[in-house]
Amino acid sequence: MARLRSRCVESNRSTSDVRAAQARTVAQGSRVDEVSRRRWPQLSVQLEASFADPTLPGSDLRAGLGVALPLFGRGADAQAAAEAVRDAALAEQTAAQRNIARAS
Repeated sequence: MARLRSRCVESNRSTSDVRAAQARTVAQGSRVDEVSRRRWPQLSVQLEASFADPTLPGSDLRAGLGVALPLFGRGADAQAAAEAVRDAALAEQTAAQRNIARAS
């Protein structure tokens, strides 16, 4: 009976290890997506209005458009690092799944 109980505890621990590894893999995959999006130009729009200002005749309206360009390849290193961490998490997940397969 004690042997069966210890095997059940080990099985639950292994399953939780796989789930944790899967969660880390998904999180790191999202991080890779986020970093790769930063390598594209970012567009921003600014709107401003001033109505009923006693110091100005009429209304004052302004609009602006901003573009941030990721120059000089600054995002390449961050993306490579994020991909390496994701690959390590995937390897950890695969190892945990293989450990369960061996134990079965």
